[in-house]
Amino acid sequence: MPHFAVIPVPPGPNPLVLSRSRLLRALDAASTAPLTILRGPAGAGKTTLLQDWTAAQKQPVAWVSASRSAVPEAGRPAPAASFLSALLAAVATDPEHLALLNQTVQAAAVGTGRDAVLPRLAGLPVREQVLVVEDLHLAGGFPAEEQLLDLIRAVPGLRMVASTAALGSVEKGRALLDLDISVIGPDQLAFTVAECAEVLAGTALEHQAGEVRDLTGGLPRWVRFLALTAPVPGRFRSRDPLPAVLETAARDLPGLLTPPRVSAATAEFLLAASVPETVPDPLAAQLCGTGTTESFSQAIREAEEEGFLLRTGDGETSVIPLLRGVVLAHGRKTCPSRLSAMEEMCGRYFLEIGEPLEALRHAVRASTLDLATDIIRHRALELFTFHGAETRKLLEGIPLLRLARQPAPALALAVLCNSSAFRRMRGTELTLLALSGARAVFRSMPEAERLLLTLVEAVGLRGCGQLPRSASRASSGLRAYAEMPLSERERIGPLESVAVAHLGISLWRTDALEGAEAAFTQAASLAAAKDQPHYEGYYHSLTACLLAETGNLPGAARFLQLCSRLGWGMEEVHHYSETPLRLAEASVALEAGEHAAAKAAVGRVLDQADAMELWPRVRYLDAMADLAAGNPAAALARLEELLARQADLPPVSASERALLVRAQSLLLLASGLPGQALTAAGSLPKTDRELVAARIHLAGGQAEKPPRFCLGFARGGHRPAPGGGNRAVGCCPAAA
Repeated sequence: MPHFAVIPVPPGPNPLVLSRSRLLRALDAASTAPLTILRGPAGAGKTTLLQDWTAAQKQPVAWVSASRSAVPEAGRPAPAASFLSALLAAVATDPEHLALLNQTVQAAAVGTGRDAVLPRLAGLPVREQVLVVEDLHLAGGFPAEEQLLDLIRAVPGLRMVASTAALGSVEKGRALLDLDISVIGPDQLAFTVAECAEVLAGTALEHQAGEVRDLTGGLPRWVRFLALTAPVPGRFRSRDPLPAVLETAARDLPGLLTPPRVSAATAEFLLAASVPETVPDPLAAQLCGTGTTESFSQAIREAEEEGFLLRTGDGETSVIPLLRGVVLAHGRKTCPSRLSAMEEMCGRYFLEIGEPLEALRHAVRASTLDLATDIIRHRALELFTFHGAETRKLLEGIPLLRLARQPAPALALAVLCNSSAFRRMRGTELTLLALSGARAVFRSMPEAERLLLTLVEAVGLRGCGQLPRSASRASSGLRAYAEMPLSERERIGPLESVAVAHLGISLWRTDALEGAEAAFTQAASLAAAKDQPHYEGYYHSLTACLLAETGNLPGAARFLQLCSRLGWGMEEVHHYSETPLRLAEASVALEAGEHAAAKAAVGRVLDQADAMELWPRVRYLDAMADLAAGNPAAALARLEELLARQADLPPVSASERALLVRAQSLLLLASGLPGQALTAAGSLPKTDRELVAARIHLAGGQAEKPPRFCLGFARGGHRPAPGGGNRAVGCCPAAA
């Protein structure tokens, strides 16, 4: 048990350690209170700060310490008696009161209540001085903090500064106390970026103080650790030496974080607390297993006192980022099954408290994807609508063959890939999957899994720009779905309609409009049967957009009314899901001559359009709205800038490319540049090229030039779509 005693000569400042004027000023201001608590973990610089501060004081300073006491263990009194004796010896000045001090200490030693001891201290003379109590957290087994408060109450004018590594009862309840108590906590003791830069000066990390502070939480102990690990500048050719320094540090850190350096309970707690980024105490208790509450609390205290943890403002705990990666890497090597179980526990905890994205983050790290499947089945709408990019990134990290055996994650990834060009889906892996070896695995899968893998492949091919192959896979997937037994369809769960609809999107992208419309209609029926109004509204908006493209504006308006009845689009939804609805609205508005309404509808999705595969349609209608409003020049500038960087955008089909060129030609013509319009139209298919030529000749007063077929287009006629069904010349005949 630690023994507290008065240090005859308070320790002086260490000239080799950074002196922080910021904290010295804070301690000056705080120490006007009767009690100032200086709290921070080991290595936070508490003792260094007190040494610098006391050296600058004009008043006498008494220093009571446990860690520096030289009293032999055999001759030490009881902990409570030694603590109180040290405090009284530090503040008493008159030798005549030694008897009183001895009586007080003896009373404390035999357990006499403080109420009986305190009156004896009322007349105790004290000199004007500051009493520093170092390492208060070592005073265990008795109410040391209560003794401090009692002494302050009994001896008016006494000023104390106590350093501690633990969050004590006085700090927790100071708002309810009748004393003025100041606290300088871990956040204030942490190094600022500027202080980190001072410590790192002369090392390879001297220009990366900000990154070091983020990794260490500013805790001086770990900043200095990296400063000692980093070599002098010039040893690294890379402009970023931090990864190499961290790799070196990772070889040394495990020895500081595992037994015998720390207790087994603390090592287990560190592993548990490292699994989530921040861990509430209830989750930490679950992760640490069936240990007693006392052992769990002791593990938290030890980890916090050693400087392994940070406390967030809302009371949650997080492991220092520098240490978290090391702990997890060590856990993957030594206890992978235990770590996987912890990941699953975290996933279930966050799912239960309503954080599906965080739950999914842990579920995909578990040894199986069963929990990830459950999360996506039950929280898909929330994940897709509000966390689409993060969800996609998590699912992209799963190997494709592992993903293939899990219907819901595979389906979710396929859906989310439609939100932007799916560059992460590796073309090589898709090709290998299609080869004979992987096909054997594919054929052995149940029908539901095969359908969903087909969907993943179709979407991946579409994202890579291989639209005909994507449509071929989508057609085979829809045929397989039509022949699938009801029991297999039920295994897909609530996302059955999503699979059908997104296979239909692959057909739509290649102008197979009849098949796409049938898929959208079937998907809407499935959603209605499962009471999924938001899904149903989305599928109706796809149908409305498709009908508007074929020139069937009354049909499009009818499906828009269905969307309105379902409330689709009236609340915030993911911009990808909203886009077909706004395209259909803009087409109908342009047909009615309401160019302002069309512009407003397109404007709701324009900011995110270039990240989506439907971007050509959005940009076409935006240009047509400007053309109808008499603003072709601005629209032309935007469109030509877009075409110049088309290689950086999601891939388009030939018909979508023609749509953009057609818009460019019409804008050039409206801007008074018929020659350039005709040149631009040269890359269009023959029928479209003749239409633009007819418009140019009509605009120039040469009505005898347009072929009869093209005049029909100018009046809004239709032509057969290349992939089946009917397709108008543009998304809106009136605008075109």
